[in-house]
Amino acid sequence: MKIEEIEVIPVSIPLKKPAQSVHGPIASQPSVVIRIWTQSREYGIGSVEPLPFYDLESQEEVVRTVSDRFVPLIIGEDPFRIRMVLEIMDTEIGGHPGSKALVEMALFDLLGRHLGVPVHALLGGRVRETISLNGWIGTVAPEQAGREALQWLERGFESLKIKIDSRVSVSRERVQAVRSAVGKKMQIRVDANESLDMEAAMETARLLQDLDVFYLEQPFARGSLQDFVALSKSCSMRLMADESVEDVGALVKILKLKAAHLVKVKVQKMGGILRTSQAIQVAESFGMPVVLGHGFGTSLNTLAELHLAASTRAVLDGCEAVGPIKMADDVVTERLFMDRGFVEVPTKPGLGAELDENKLKVYRVK
Repeated sequence: MKIEEIEVIPVSIPLKKPAQSVHGPIASQPSVVIRIWTQSREYGIGSVEPLPFYDLESQEEVVRTVSDRFVPLIIGEDPFRIRMVLEIMDTEIGGHPGSKALVEMALFDLLGRHLGVPVHALLGGRVRETISLNGWIGTVAPEQAGREALQWLERGFESLKIKIDSRVSVSRERVQAVRSAVGKKMQIRVDANESLDMEAAMETARLLQDLDVFYLEQPFARGSLQDFVALSKSCSMRLMADESVEDVGALVKILKLKAAHLVKVKVQKMGGILRTSQAIQVAESFGMPVVLGHGFGTSLNTLAELHLAASTRAVLDGCEAVGPIKMADDVVTERLFMDRGFVEVPTKPGLGAELDENKLKVYRVK
């Protein structure tokens, strides 16, 4: 069997409401959808969702990299030799994890469809029947944060993430409002998205100390690992690295430095399902807890992470692959239902979704 045709489709899908973080409001989700066909007209699909200011590649870069550089090289290749295709892409260009994840995801979907098994079966099989999910609160006013937290709790969520920034006292008020609203019924995670300097980070850790915060995520710029080390020595709060975990090499450096207490991985950030699985296993060998999930995205990207979460106990409960909750629409015929605080492990072949051709036309970026 050979790869015969590859479609690369940029789309932009509105969110239910603008998502607010230190990077500003996001009203719509830029996404790149792919469909890989074989000469026998079997196919596999996938998507990645590059976020401005977070991902190293833009939507336009993903489209250009895959269409212009990868497609000419992998047409005619065996789609089931996924590692070989990854090797071909790596030889062509370094980096570009989102572009490589996009291709690899579709190949996993294709292989699963061909064999009639879900993607998690290709990873060794599921060890969970359900996956618990994590809620999300942006940089909103404290009163609104409290109301939103209660809504997440009423829907069955047991953990949520609160976005904060360099306004330390406001951040404290937001987290305090959430803790007051939910009491001890929810695990609270706090994410600074690289927005703090050392002084602000130390003050933030001090002010949040009595609010039972599970971890402070990515207080510093992604390259500032020594600041992570210094902060971890000067405060008792757990630190989690996200943006700093750019690849497996960066993860190993974090682990050796003991720069964080937890790490976060995402399929499109790590460069695909195989490399994310590798990263999880490396972290597990160091005894490092792992959080998984891209907080934005279509059902396709989300499904890829759910299959991965289903295949390992090393990923903590409260999976952050919750993009479909935030989106007003999707590109699949049957959207993921994620409103109860958990989702059942997918069991359909491949990723377990089909593209909606009409939605692709509506949301396609011209």
